[in-house]
Amino acid sequence: MTGGMLVAIALLQAIVAAPPPAGTPQPPATIFAEPAALFIAACDANGDGRVTQPELTACVARSYATAEGAASGSIGYIAYADWAQAWLGDRNALPSPFEVDRDGDNRITLAELQTRFAQFFTRFDRDKDGILTRSELITIRAAAPGERYGIRKKTDIMTRPRFDFTISATDGKARTGVIAMQRGDIRTPAFMPVGTAATVKGMKPADVVGAGADIILGNTYHLMLRPGAERVARLGGLHAFSGWSKPILTDSGGYQVMSLADLTKRSEEGVSFKSHLDGTRHLLSPERSIEIQRLLGSNIVMAFDELVPTTSTREVQAAAMERSMRWAKRSRAAFDAGEAHAENNAIFGIQQGALNEGFRKSSADALIDIGFDGYAVGGLAVGEGQEAMFGCLDFAPDQLPVDKPRYLMGVGKPDDIVGAVERGIDMFDCVMPTRSGRTGQAFTRTGPINIRNAKFGEDTGPLDPACPCPVCATWSRAYLHHLVRSGEMLGAMLMTEHNIWFYETLMADLRAAIAAGALTQFANAFRAQYVRKSEGEQT
Repeated sequence: MTGGMLVAIALLQAIVAAPPPAGTPQPPATIFAEPAALFIAACDANGDGRVTQPELTACVARSYATAEGAASGSIGYIAYADWAQAWLGDRNALPSPFEVDRDGDNRITLAELQTRFAQFFTRFDRDKDGILTRSELITIRAAAPGERYGIRKKTDIMTRPRFDFTISATDGKARTGVIAMQRGDIRTPAFMPVGTAATVKGMKPADVVGAGADIILGNTYHLMLRPGAERVARLGGLHAFSGWSKPILTDSGGYQVMSLADLTKRSEEGVSFKSHLDGTRHLLSPERSIEIQRLLGSNIVMAFDELVPTTSTREVQAAAMERSMRWAKRSRAAFDAGEAHAENNAIFGIQQGALNEGFRKSSADALIDIGFDGYAVGGLAVGEGQEAMFGCLDFAPDQLPVDKPRYLMGVGKPDDIVGAVERGIDMFDCVMPTRSGRTGQAFTRTGPINIRNAKFGEDTGPLDPACPCPVCATWSRAYLHHLVRSGEMLGAMLMTEHNIWFYETLMADLRAAIAAGALTQFANAFRAQYVRKSEGEQT
């Protein structure tokens, strides 16, 4: 019997466990169950509707024996992904290979898999009687009005919460949970691929979703210049325009304003700047920034802020922070004036203050007084270095509300993200995986590699033996080396897809580690393997 059939049987058992009286139609309902829970339900060897630890142990052993290479005593990550496809229903279902591989040797033994499922058993066993019942493995929710047999009407999106953040587990300062919005759930910690010009470069929306992304970022500055916010609005907003149906966060344009400092003029009203495209002049104020984000149809709007380098003088840093707080108040007022858009979407404030703890505290207090759905830590990842950034993150997130999401803007490299999650950050965005992919750099568990290097010309291995992505499962380093060196479009696309998968898989592993209370162990193992390379270093 295949794993897929077992999962199907388990689901059917859950559905028919309590049939309604004869002649009474069963009310529609939604069944929630983790893939691991469905697997465990299928381990009910004697059909009594309950699963004991011995039954689970025997079941895991039987399933493991079907994996390619199991007879040797351990299986690789690709074989594990095949096992997950057969027995959990999806190659990317949790537990991921990274959380099962406890010793970090890129191989998975039966003992390691048994240990992980023993942890699942303990977590699901709510009454601690050593037996798992169906009610402990699944959750049944009565259907909301309008739902029938799992089919959701287009208008049902409005029955979901505007914005609701739930923390399901903590480990030290780290948190894992879910942001529920009308366009879908965002699992945290979350990485948002950057869709600067209404696209994650080199990837179709379905492939971004397939990699595990729940939300992407759109760029206010670039979209206001081309194709224009008003045009996007006439075409139905970013979701209809781009074909992305899940949540979208839009930045406010503040970072681009700083990066184009030579073309800008700042005042209390806002920032006047010349377009880098055609030289035309524009004014970006808090009110205009929020208006643009509303026209784009943003689900998470960012307040307009003034960003200055961390190397600026103390006086400049203080003045920029104080102006950003005045702009935050104007941004909040402009957002609230958006009526229907404001009623169905969210706005985040941005903490500023460079590396100064006092400035950061003043900024946090001002933002909390205004009130936002979430809070970003801004002004970092602008050249200060990892040590200085972590030093700031040792206090900055703690100054923000514990019950709201915390978003570290523009970060970062994989080890940056791991360290920031340890310090209480919930959301990230960065162009790193897509930009690096287009230039021939791939992220791997042992650090980034430059696929252009000659040593990969006849390398038949995957980019990363530990990666479950379609690129690593299909193409060799030698082929990718050829594509990138030849300037073939497919090369940049495949490298980008791999990198997005790497980042999203890392986030899934972080979420799982926090839920299991094993973040320190995971983070230390990750850092022990991952060798950070400086920008431009050939590897």
